[in-house]
Amino acid sequence: MEEMSLDKKIIENNAINIANTMIAVNPIGSLKWNYETGLLLLAIWHIGKTFNKPTFNEYVRQQIDCLIDNEGIINGYKKDEFNLDQINSGKIVLELFIESHDNRYEKACITLINQLHEHPVTESGGYWHKKIYPYQIWLDGLYMYGPFVARWGQITGDEGCIAKVCKNLIDIKNKTYDMKNGLLRHAWDEKRFQLWADSVTGQSPYVWGRALGWYCMALADVLEVIGRTNAYYTELIKIFQELCRNIITFQDPKTKLWYQILDLVEREGNYLETSCSAMFSYVIAKGIRLGMLDETLYIKHAEDAFLALSTNRIRKDNQGFSHLEGICKVAGLGGTPYRDGSFSYYISEPVVADDFKGVGPYLLAACELAKL
Repeated sequence: MEEMSLDKKIIENNAINIANTMIAVNPIGSLKWNYETGLLLLAIWHIGKTFNKPTFNEYVRQQIDCLIDNEGIINGYKKDEFNLDQINSGKIVLELFIESHDNRYEKACITLINQLHEHPVTESGGYWHKKIYPYQIWLDGLYMYGPFVARWGQITGDEGCIAKVCKNLIDIKNKTYDMKNGLLRHAWDEKRFQLWADSVTGQSPYVWGRALGWYCMALADVLEVIGRTNAYYTELIKIFQELCRNIITFQDPKTKLWYQILDLVEREGNYLETSCSAMFSYVIAKGIRLGMLDETLYIKHAEDAFLALSTNRIRKDNQGFSHLEGICKVAGLGGTPYRDGSFSYYISEPVVADDFKGVGPYLLAACELAKL
């Protein structure tokens, strides 16, 4: 491909175009309470703040106000599912509360915090991913609740909240660590009940790019909240820096993207995947901005990935809308029909455009790169 350089205008134009597409195809009142909605709205919120587009922030507020009533009750939320995914949308609600002091948003946040007081945990205190996935911790889940709980602890002065998140980040890193590559496997089964779980380690068999992306985003976001004086900061930043060092070694030198199964770069059927590439661009750029990564060593990795996504994974339609392509639609473990965590499973899930799990990280990466 022709050599291009990344400047703020390229970042802004692509981000604004993608955000405008999302707003056009997801009118007010059309979104449901789930983690994908929370991710997209948080990303559009930050685009609005970063590029001074207040209409984006108003769009986010109106969408959330369709999901939270005048009493602060969340439409579509079911606590008894004990599903960590349900907590992710709390992040944008908390941002709205911080800005407006509207007690509806505060009540909604308290509802989500209260779920964790009763949420089932492993012996080491890690939250089950969902009630329907007993004794299992998935890397995905750390992103769904971790940054929200840490931010809640920050604004309420609840140090116990923050400590719990930090301990869980450290614990699951140790449980899922792959000695061969210094990366983390997708999940861990405390009881070794699952067919996908190693009978000795309890680990799932592969390093799924997006799962590791979720975990690294959680780390970056929590580190930003807790600051350098926190007792867990030194250990968490060590984990963060080690993971970033190892992740960049698997960035494809030609396309500048990362693979669906991160470390099996030459295995037939593996493919370059958009969402994890956007996540790693975000994580690295944020790490640089917060002084956790050396800019001279890392900046090209973040910029190259974002530029590759912008030039090779965005398609404009005949109406002028921009669509982000190459996103793995979903990947999980267990359930019905049973997902066995095999290589063939991970590469068999549909690859789609405009999925919020790819669009959200792409927009967040744009914000971090623009700030640099």
